[in-house]
Amino acid sequence: MEMNKVAMALRDRRTKVVNNFLKTLNLKEKYILDIGCEYGNSIVDIAKYNKCFGIDANKKALKKAREKGIKAINMDLNNLLPFENNYFDVIIITSVLEHLLNPIKMIEEIKRVTKKNGLVVLSLPNDFEIIRRLKFLILGKNQNTNDALNPYTHLHLLSLSQWEIFISKHFSIKEIYNESRISHFLAKIYPNIFSIEKVWVCKIK
Repeated sequence: MEMNKVAMALRDRRTKVVNNFLKTLNLKEKYILDIGCEYGNSIVDIAKYNKCFGIDANKKALKKAREKGIKAINMDLNNLLPFENNYFDVIIITSVLEHLLNPIKMIEEIKRVTKKNGLVVLSLPNDFEIIRRLKFLILGKNQNTNDALNPYTHLHLLSLSQWEIFISKHFSIKEIYNESRISHFLAKIYPNIFSIEKVWVCKIK
């Protein structure tokens, strides 16, 4: 499925936020995993100084990721992670959990392969953001196969509050990014209505 311009801009801004955050950590010789890495853009700037791994189902994207020095693995993200316990210092998983058959299984796998005091950078969408609500009210549908901002592959349609409750059961979380198509100010006050996506930095409880 191709992304429209709005979806591409949203993905690019999220990628930049994650990339910039990772650079502030001054990571050296760390083991880093990007789950759903696509082209590896979220970790490309730190790949030179760290052991960077990426997993994705998109073989063409993984080829580009390997060219950036990332050890890219092709796999179905619904399967168990092919890594030993306590292996990674940092894990990135952006815009992935909502597509999986069993998000809880992935969360448990992340906890298994993350080192003690490791970090998880995680993002999730808001399927009840105001534009999506209006689409449902006016058009009678809230998921279009040609709209990558709300793709038909979202298997779990939750508000940001619901996602945050789910994630906070497993992690201590700190918000670092709150995206909106309408108003960043309103998104801070009413995230369930105006936020389209959030990024959190997490630590395992």
